[in-house]
This record gives sequence, structure tokens and C-alpha cells, in this order.
Amino acid sequence: MMDYWDLIERGRKKINLDMPVEAIEDFQEAIRINPDEADAFAWRGYAKIDLKQYQEAIEDFTRAIKINPDYAFAYHGDAKASLEQYQEAIEDYTRATRLLPDYSLFKKRLVDLENIVTGNSPQSEVEEGQCEISHKPSSIYW
Repeated sequence: MMDYWDLIERGRKKINLDMPVEAIEDFQEAIRINPDEADAFAWRGYAKIDLKQYQEAIEDFTRAIKINPDYAFAYHGDAKASLEQYQEAIEDYTRATRLLPDYSLFKKRLVDLENIVTGNSPQSEVEEGQCEISHKPSSIYW
């Protein structure tokens, strides 16, 4: 039987291999082993974004935040932006940037979302009002 962190690592690898359904299985098993850790909920949220299950992803990120309010990677606005909840997405990335100020991806996403709200052209590609920004975090912090 794999331990919590082994399941997280294997699930992360599956996300990177575009296997989100299989990754979710690993994260669910990790949650069963330790439901008091935020990582598995956040990573399951990333996998659900890959499946375009945005509301379910938001629920996972919210659960991760309840477990650890200082877990920057749980303040993930891409699912909210995909549902055109731009102000909520901006709030998430503002919080994430405060928690992890040196992580440039959060800053970039924040600028892109602010540009969408103000009607300016975002730096990332946006299609039909949807925020199409890659949601996968850098492995530097994972």
C-alpha cells in the first residue's frame, strides 16, 4: 500500500501525462488515508480542471483552504475564471500572491484576469470570454 505522499507524487505525474481520471483516483486514495492534508484536495482540483469540472474543482480548492488557509496553491482562480467568475478569481490570485510573492505565475495570472475585467488584452490567450490560462503549477514549489 502506498503512503499519502507517494500517492500525491504518482497523481501529479498522471496529471502531467494528461491522465486526470487516473490522477483523481490517486488523490482520492490519499484523501482516504489523510483527509486532514490540503495537498490531495488541491491536486484533485487541478485534475478536475483538466476534465472541465470547474465547480467540483472549486469545491476541492475550498476544502484545501479550509484545511490550510495559508496554502497558496489552493487559491486557484482558473476554475472560477473558466466560469466567468473573474472577480472571485482575482481575489484568489491576490491572496496567493500575498502568500507566495516570489511565484511569478500567480502574478501573471492576476494581471491577465485584471486585463480581462478591464477590457484590455490579456497576456494569455482568451477565447469567447473564457479564461484559458494553463492551471498547472510549476513543480518548483511542489
